[in-house]
Amino acid sequence: MCQVLGLKSDSIPRIATPFGGGLGHSGLVCGAISGACMAIGLVRGRRSADDPRDPAYDAAQKLVDLFVEEMKSPLCPELTGFDLRTPESIKQFQQSGVRDRVCAPAIVLAARLAVDMLKGD
Repeated sequence: MCQVLGLKSDSIPRIATPFGGGLGHSGLVCGAISGACMAIGLVRGRRSADDPRDPAYDAAQKLVDLFVEEMKSPLCPELTGFDLRTPESIKQFQQSGVRDRVCAPAIVLAARLAVDMLKGD
C-alpha cells in the first residue's frame, strides 16, 4: 500500500503488526481490513479535529462492504475457520495452509480495494 500510494514511514509496519489474527489473535475483524482502513485514513483522514470524518468513513464503509461481498465475512474466525486465541489453534492454523488459501487472498483483496478507492486522490 505504501509503495503504491507513495507513503513513507518506518512507523507503518510497526503500527500494523498486531492486526493479524483478527487484531492480535483476538478473532475480531480481519487484519487485512484494518490495514486497508489505516491506508484510507492516511490519505483521507482528518488533519485536525475540526476536519470532517466523512471522506474516510465513507471509503472505509465501502471497502468493508466490498470485502464482505467477496469474502463473505469480515471476521477472522469465520474466514479462517480457526479461533486463534490458544497456542494449539495457532499451531493448527500455521500447519493448515489457510494463511495461503484465505489470508493471502484477503490481504490482496483489501489492498486492491483500498488502492482502487485512493488512487484518484
